Amino acid sequence: MLNDKSLYLNGQSDLVTDLLTLFLTTSTRKEFLDRCLERIKIWAGLRGAGIRVLDSQSNIPYIAESGFSAEFIESEKWLSTITDQCTCIRVVQGKAEPPDISQMTPGGSFWCNNTQTFVASLRESEGVLFRGVCVDKGYSSVAVVPIVYRKQILGVLHLVDTRPDAFTSSQLAFLESSVAYIIGEGIYRYGIEEKLEQNLETQTILATLLKNSLEDLTLEDILNLTLDLVHVYKPFRQLRKSAIFLNENEPGKLILKVSRNLSQTELERCASIVLDECVCGKAALQQELIYCTCNKDPQYSIRHYSVPILYQKKIVGVIRIYLPDNHRRDENEEQFLNALANTLAGIIWRKHSENTLRSLSLRMVRLQEEERRGIALELHDQIGQLLTGLKLMIGQAVRSKEMEQLDLLQESQNTVTDLIVKVREMSLNLRPSMLDDLGLLPALIWHFQRCKNQANLNVDFRHSDLSAGLPKDVAIAAYRIVQEALTNVIRYAGVKDVVVDIWTDSEWLNLRVDDRGKG
Repeated sequence: MLNDKSLYLNGQSDLVTDLLTLFLTTSTRKEFLDRCLERIKIWAGLRGAGIRVLDSQSNIPYIAESGFSAEFIESEKWLSTITDQCTCIRVVQGKAEPPDISQMTPGGSFWCNNTQTFVASLRESEGVLFRGVCVDKGYSSVAVVPIVYRKQILGVLHLVDTRPDAFTSSQLAFLESSVAYIIGEGIYRYGIEEKLEQNLETQTILATLLKNSLEDLTLEDILNLTLDLVHVYKPFRQLRKSAIFLNENEPGKLILKVSRNLSQTELERCASIVLDECVCGKAALQQELIYCTCNKDPQYSIRHYSVPILYQKKIVGVIRIYLPDNHRRDENEEQFLNALANTLAGIIWRKHSENTLRSLSLRMVRLQEEERRGIALELHDQIGQLLTGLKLMIGQAVRSKEMEQLDLLQESQNTVTDLIVKVREMSLNLRPSMLDDLGLLPALIWHFQRCKNQANLNVDFRHSDLSAGLPKDVAIAAYRIVQEALTNVIRYAGVKDVVVDIWTDSEWLNLRVDDRGKG
């Protein structure tokens, strides 16, 4: 028969075998850790066991637990290594306080087989280093074992029992040397797999957004799709509320554009947000994601992410994700939201650019049509009438006597002269030849003289450095701008004096037209 030591060693071997099997066969981190805890509890005959893992926010939540009451978990789940004091925290940090030393193993574990006696022995100044919840719950035996992966402490294995003397030094040594390392390998492995899965999900969502943005969708369609994709993201599938605000035509404000499941009161309160008053506005101004509880009105206070939408450091808008009260800040969620906001920013900017180009294109078409209409009217009303008159006079001359023909031919010659003047006038209006032959300065001086002769408009022309050759397209653009501006002055301003100022520097041609008219 096997003695007690042999049975104990066989139990250790079986536990290691079971844990390794779980490492190879379980499909998720939660399944692996839950089943590991149940196996450890059976092996050690314990009342409760839990696994805490250090997260990116310096918290050590229970990732798995068994045998603890819901009240205990609610109280102890989200300990912070920054703001809280307790044994689990110091084991994770590898920093024992003097009262811990007598209860520590060489491997860095804390264990106590009579917590009531231990706590009673502490001085008042030492008692503040322990939360005391385990003692209050009647756990006489407590062990906290560091979970290690390649010399890095990932978390702790927290074991408790209501019986005193539930642990032995050999058990602690075995847990440190074998069990904690297997659990550490599992946590690391599943962490990598979860990270890859999250990255793939993020890439899939961003690809979907980009693909749909290339379709003939309105900006509102894109924003609604963005919120749909937010709620598809695995960590947010249980969330109901979200919203997107954009920076539009109201300086210093964000305007609510689309939302999900906001109440009528919330819609009214958040229809527009002042940048320096609300958390979402501050996220935009600070150009960084903010996680907090909105305190604009305690009655409607709720946890949320406020994610700025930025394009080339310019405020485009904000995405707001409403969270349940028990939700905790998560680095992976923030990375996803920042990636989504950056992608959306580029899409919004492109949509705005497309709309601007579309408006400019429509304006160009309208201007072309107006110009064509003007030319057509001038051809019909002036050139056409003169040609018709010329044709009638020539026809009459053919049928007339010799003396009458001379008068008709003279009149026809006058009409031809008028036609030449009109055609030259139209040609100059369309594009003066001196702009190509002599350059911008002579063309402008000629045009100002025409304005004086035809509309009694006095132009005070101020210029510098226009003698140097300008690119032809720049010269044409400048001429057209001045031409259009003076036409507007003649038609609408109701003044007879205008100042035109043109100058160049190392990079730019600068142009200013000033009048004191009605506008």
